[in-house]
Amino acid sequence: MKHRNLKNKILDAIKEKDIYPRPKWQFLLKDYFLWFFGLVSVLVGGVAVSLIIFTLVNSDWESYRYLSNSLFEHIVKMAPYLWIVVLGGFVLTSDYNFSNTKDGYKYSVPKITGLSILISIIFGFIFYQFGLAYFADYMLGKNIPIYQGFTEKRQGLWNRPEEGLLAGTIVPSEKSDVILLKDFNGKEWRVEVSRLNEIDFIILDEAKTVALVGYVKDENTFDACVVRPWRVGGENSYLRSKIMERAIREGVEAPLMGMGQGRFENMRGMMRENNFDERNIFEVRNIECERGTTSPTGPKIIN
Repeated sequence: MKHRNLKNKILDAIKEKDIYPRPKWQFLLKDYFLWFFGLVSVLVGGVAVSLIIFTLVNSDWESYRYLSNSLFEHIVKMAPYLWIVVLGGFVLTSDYNFSNTKDGYKYSVPKITGLSILISIIFGFIFYQFGLAYFADYMLGKNIPIYQGFTEKRQGLWNRPEEGLLAGTIVPSEKSDVILLKDFNGKEWRVEVSRLNEIDFIILDEAKTVALVGYVKDENTFDACVVRPWRVGGENSYLRSKIMERAIREGVEAPLMGMGQGRFENMRGMMRENNFDERNIFEVRNIECERGTTSPTGPKIIN
């Protein structure tokens, strides 16, 4: 009797509230929808990881003494805060989507979170190797006014001649005692090279874009005592050539990129031929620069 009364109550409630079974396709559509956006979240997380890797690889750790007062300051200055937050946000989004799928209840939150992070890291390394991180950073900086691309930020760090730092592209010249350099702001400089050592000239021969340490002698003259190759880790040679070709076709100034892996390897080969240890490429510095005696406002390096 009680069972019949309960059954009748349930039937009455169904009729009263106009409850009817949903078709199977609605549940399937919801499940597909959650899986799709879960996968999109993981992929975006992968892009964020690739940009984190790109930032860390290109943060000039070997030259932090030129760019910052301490290693800690350099870490704080270069840390990719935005992409760490983006990664965290999309990992949480993917967790929510996966946990609400048909079989999501079977897995614990830590397990889903760990899997999401692992997949994002794997995709991040793949995207970085294919140059997507560099391309994404370049396109975001070009098309979103409030976004400062990391490459632009790095150029700004090195483009401080009044503080003894200068970077740009070498302009061909027949003079032997000076080189012409066009910095990232488009200004041309006469760079005196009389105090450079042999390793610096090897870099100048092989690298089209370089970073210099020294001091300003006058409005257009920079006296250099250290040379570094300007290399961008994680750029894709195919995308690089496409960007350059499009820039030439559209008559705009092409973006300044790194020297590329091939030329970097050539430079290392030349160094070995001249009995230089390429592992110390960034440790060999002019004594005057090392002691900070080049100029009152020049770089003072403390070991």
